[in-house]
Amino acid sequence: MALTIRTALFDKFSFERQELGQDVVLSEVISTIQQVPGVDYVDVDILDSVSETEAQNPDILKTKLQELATLGITCGNGQPKQRIPVNLAVFDSTTNPLFPAQLAILSPQVPDTLILKELKL
Repeated sequence: MALTIRTALFDKFSFERQELGQDVVLSEVISTIQQVPGVDYVDVDILDSVSETEAQNPDILKTKLQELATLGITCGNGQPKQRIPVNLAVFDSTTNPLFPAQLAILSPQVPDTLILKELKL
């Protein structure tokens, strides 16, 4: 079942399905998982992001994922983020730089960014 859930999430949050500036919302993650046949219960412990720069360096990525796992366990309210904000392109007229739009995707090339644990009853 974990493979089916992983496939559904990679599909939902793939490059082809996400728009520039489209936030990743926890309710969409949960909804996607709940639509997988056989899923009775969903509990998301951590919803966060890893930058492209962090994902390209295995040592930095490993450290970042360990930090996120620790935060997920010790977070004050015990709840994951409700959304990962993603920015649209912005032009700053005071300094004239154009800040590019962002795209949040879930990439199968970085498998450790999606960790699934099946709850056995």
